[in-house]
Amino acid sequence: MGLLGSIAKKGLSKIGGSKIASGIQDKIQQVKSGIKAVKGAIKGDGDITGLSYRNSLLYDFSSVVRARIYVFKYDSVNTNVPERFSLIDNLPVQINPDKYERSKSSDVDWNEVAKSGNIKSSSEDTMSFTLRFNIVDEYKLLTRDGLYPIPLNLDEVTIISKLYKYKNSQYVVLFKWGPLAYLSNIVKVSCSYDSFSPYGEPLSADVTLELAKFKKYMLADDDDVVDTLGTANWAMIKGTNVAETVSGVVKSASEYSETLPNIARRI
Repeated sequence: MGLLGSIAKKGLSKIGGSKIASGIQDKIQQVKSGIKAVKGAIKGDGDITGLSYRNSLLYDFSSVVRARIYVFKYDSVNTNVPERFSLIDNLPVQINPDKYERSKSSDVDWNEVAKSGNIKSSSEDTMSFTLRFNIVDEYKLLTRDGLYPIPLNLDEVTIISKLYKYKNSQYVVLFKWGPLAYLSNIVKVSCSYDSFSPYGEPLSADVTLELAKFKKYMLADDDDVVDTLGTANWAMIKGTNVAETVSGVVKSASEYSETLPNIARRI
């Protein structure tokens, strides 16, 4: 049984045959076909499930949907617009940002106006935020407070190394959190490490990201994310959101406690 199927079975058994259960089941069925289509077209070595990355703290009992960064390989040559985007990675943040900032500005080239009489303007639409990563408790558990020199690479077990990798014009990223769907390129990654193991391994860090809104055909702004990415890619993204939301709603405190060892087993 797949991820969505197991979630549906657990969730629906808890909330019975109510209309809510029926609605959730319908949503899951709607996204399955899109997910299957995208998985069949996946290329590269990314993880579209996002399960290989830390998306919580060790002693985290909260029922919170994580912000996610979906990564697409962008083919600027392909004339079929939706097929320009190939979903290759799914990066769940470990701790949601406490705030994000978005700004838009435009400049008029007055020299061009003087020469031609035509007003030409360039615009910038950017978003910036800081993500927090922390594996201190996990490290203490695995190494008995540093007694055993078990290596644990913060950059690899979280999404930090991938953020550096995808700061490249050939990749387009979608920052998705609740109703926010910001399609962009990563233009800056800055990481500050602030706690370390006895062996010098970083155990926590703040990563500041700056995103610049993706411009369709690299010429003009495009506000229709679904139209730009294509319905198959969007179905996969919505399916991930539905699955995570459902799992967060139906889990009890005891079920969360049972998931604690899973983090340690991913080493």
